[in-house]
Amino acid sequence: MFGSHQKNLAVFFCSLLLSLTSLLNPCLAATGTDSPIVTLVPAWVKPVEVEAPASVPADKVSQGVYYLLTDRQVRVEGPDRHYFFHVATKALNEKGVERVANVEVRFDPSYQTLMLHSVSIRRGDRIIPKLSLAAVKVLQREKELDCLYRVEELLADTSRPLPDTFNDIIATIPSGWQHGSGPLF
Repeated sequence: MFGSHQKNLAVFFCSLLLSLTSLLNPCLAATGTDSPIVTLVPAWVKPVEVEAPASVPADKVSQGVYYLLTDRQVRVEGPDRHYFFHVATKALNEKGVERVANVEVRFDPSYQTLMLHSVSIRRGDRIIPKLSLAAVKVLQREKELDCLYRVEELLADTSRPLPDTFNDIIATIPSGWQHGSGPLF
């Protein structure tokens, strides 16, 4: 079934451009959003071109995927951090296509905003835009459960003084709240 598409896969590239803004100032923490937004690439980002090599080194292929570019840029503005990521991959076989077909980005909406700029596929000389907010699914972590497990770990450690354990529990509880608390800096 897949063998007839092998030639097309040799030129299958996936490029993802995204930014993550971390508002570390507690006064601004409520400005994060649960859903990603689509926007233009920020002006401060220095563009890096994706270059496709004539041949792919076999020792650089992992699970059918070859990384053409992994670009990370950071901008610091006072207490805020803005991260820009550009990842370009080449799927070399069926397993590679499965690996690059779904993208997972972790962020905490209580103090971070995810901005998507571009998702595209390149086949030969054609670039096919694939970014669709309708296809983006935001999965929520079980914050309450994580919080309960952490409290249980703290209570199970009988080697620590009780006041320290209680202080750590008090610091842990806000992480399980529905809207979180963001980092405390």
